[in-house]
Amino acid sequence: MLNIQIERNSSNNCYDEVFVALAKYKERDFEVMFSGSWGCKFDKDSNTLNADRGDKELLLEKYHGIKLLKDFPAEGFNFRKVVEEELSKGLPVAVVVDTYYIPWLTQYYKLQHYDHVFLIIGYNDEEYFTTDSQFAKPFSKISLDDFNQGLI
Repeated sequence: MLNIQIERNSSNNCYDEVFVALAKYKERDFEVMFSGSWGCKFDKDSNTLNADRGDKELLLEKYHGIKLLKDFPAEGFNFRKVVEEELSKGLPVAVVVDTYYIPWLTQYYKLQHYDHVFLIIGYNDEEYFTTDSQFAKPFSKISLDDFNQGLI
């Protein structure tokens, strides 16, 4: 199991906290990825001012050398194999899972659907070991059944 934890920061959402944790784990800076955080744009069609937080993933890669891989092909895709390969290289795996299937999020588990991001840091034959900034201990477990149903 990898030794990585996600720190809780009330200014960040779960996506931001995973990005920060990954950067710290790889001993990289991450601050420039937030350079668009105060940005906004005026939408003349709706006459509203909207937040335009920039593309954090692009900024993370451009200024900090961290590239996130996503959008794996659906046909014949073996997620478990990817997890095993990445963890064997010492890399945690960030995942988006429906909160309805995340047991440590007791206020949502089997009650409400909502996207949530956390890191897989280990595994065994029956479950994944995870770290999550939201409402969790330093690490939690999710069964393969819950995980596979909730993976987004």
